[in-house]
Amino acid sequence: MSMEKTKEDPISGRDKAPADGWSPLSSGLSALAREHGKTALVLGGGGSRGAYELGVWQALRELDIKIDIITGTSVGAINGALIIQDDFDKALEIWKEFETSMIKESGRLACILKEHLDEEKIRASEIDFGIVATEFPSFTPHFMFKEDIPRGKMSDYILASASFFPILKIHAIGDSKFLDGAYNDNLPVGMALEKGAQHIIAIDLETIGMIDKNKLKQAKNLKTITSKWDLGKLFVFDKENTKRVLRLGYLEAMKIFNVFDGFFYTFPKSEFDANTLTCADAAAKIFQLDPCTIYSQLSLDNKLTEIIHSEAKKNRKQTLAIMISKSFREHPEKNRFLRKPVRKFFNEVINAATYLHQRQLISYS
Repeated sequence: MSMEKTKEDPISGRDKAPADGWSPLSSGLSALAREHGKTALVLGGGGSRGAYELGVWQALRELDIKIDIITGTSVGAINGALIIQDDFDKALEIWKEFETSMIKESGRLACILKEHLDEEKIRASEIDFGIVATEFPSFTPHFMFKEDIPRGKMSDYILASASFFPILKIHAIGDSKFLDGAYNDNLPVGMALEKGAQHIIAIDLETIGMIDKNKLKQAKNLKTITSKWDLGKLFVFDKENTKRVLRLGYLEAMKIFNVFDGFFYTFPKSEFDANTLTCADAAAKIFQLDPCTIYSQLSLDNKLTEIIHSEAKKNRKQTLAIMISKSFREHPEKNRFLRKPVRKFFNEVINAATYLHQRQLISYS
């Protein structure tokens, strides 16, 4: 692997892989979408996990994927408005203002939205924008595009979409009362289809809330992005976890669009063949490496070696992986751990052990 100069990721400050050669064509989406219809970004609700959506947005910006439609529920509605304003650094600054105490002091969130959301800029944008809110007490869904929202009330209706009662207060607008849109549709793919989306990128934060699965089936060109990792508690806003969640969203999107390889972990494209990639991913997971880092083969091997030979106590899976790896050397042909019944129960650990053995990371002395 060439030692090219890396760029610093503004999300976490960590280095990321070289940008040379990255293009929208690597995703297979952007160029096709521009020729064959509109592309929509659908943003699910999920409280503090919404930082993940900003990470995905950063990836879409780098890949030059043009978004024509944005729909969102709850925190997805907030993020959608920020994305339309097209100021990534400002969006990060706004997220730094989000704190757990806002749950009990809903007026603070209202002030943040009114201060930072530029209603006129949102309305003037060529991007279609829609949100979901739920009227109380009837629980009637309100699927509203920006042209349906009364002037001067944009931040009010976005706040209504994000009012997850009983954790947050019911939000009143005039004589009407509203709850979080998640009570009706937490991933409004149907709204994107209504606006003529041919390609849909949906970010599902996998939280409580209703999802119209029939609309998902109707979306012929749908990419759903979800996290392989726990993104934390819904209503706890922790600045360090926000950085982590942002980074995970960025990396997952880059894998979805074929810039990087990996499942739980992230590796440069074509760093490993398919079988070795599976084993490398398992080894990183078993030995609990940082999922926010992009690992080359060399950096992965160095980190695994450091952990394996450290004096720190190993957990059961780590101990088993080391033991199985040693057994591969002692019994290379008829190893009991390669039998199907054993693999069924210990597949991930055996894959990790396979990587350790192939890369000769275990000391046999």
